[in-house]
Amino acid sequence: YAASYFANVDVAYIRVWNRLLSDEEAMQLYEEHSAHKYEGIATDGLVFHLDSSNPISYPGGGEIWTDMVSGVAMTAQSATLDLVADVGGSSIKSFRMDGMGYFLSDDNYDKVDMAGPTTLIIWYYNQNLAERDTIFEKAGTSYRSYEQEIAVTWETSRTWSFFSRYDDFDSAGTTAHYSNQWNM
Repeated sequence: YAASYFANVDVAYIRVWNRLLSDEEAMQLYEEHSAHKYEGIATDGLVFHLDSSNPISYPGGGEIWTDMVSGVAMTAQSATLDLVADVGGSSIKSFRMDGMGYFLSDDNYDKVDMAGPTTLIIWYYNQNLAERDTIFEKAGTSYRSYEQEIAVTWETSRTWSFFSRYDDFDSAGTTAHYSNQWNM
């Protein structure tokens, strides 16, 4: 897994479910995080959960960001990643990914299966990009990044493109995300 692979972004959490969340569940998550509340997170099918504000996931220092479901350890690569607060007026702590560093796990790829129905949610503060960058990918094979179980690219148009699977290739995109505010 690689998280925020060179993108210029503040990332508060990354969650993966091995099922599709309903529209109601996704809206509830958005509303709770917009209001900085953390009650009622859908846990059915949650297989991966990084949270920069939770001391179980990140104790406030060091280079390891730990998945709270499967124990997958993500290690900071290429630069020191700063934990910051008060981004966009929020009290939520987030990692400042300044285009120089990223988190990487080089083990335990089998613990999070993203080959079937999957929901990936990233709570992040959007800043304008000068070039497209990968923000998340589940790698672990010798295939190119777009041939992995999933790769998410942040486009300069403020949209995300998704590519998944090697043999049964699929792709999609999102609508434009808002600049200089928190998005999910």
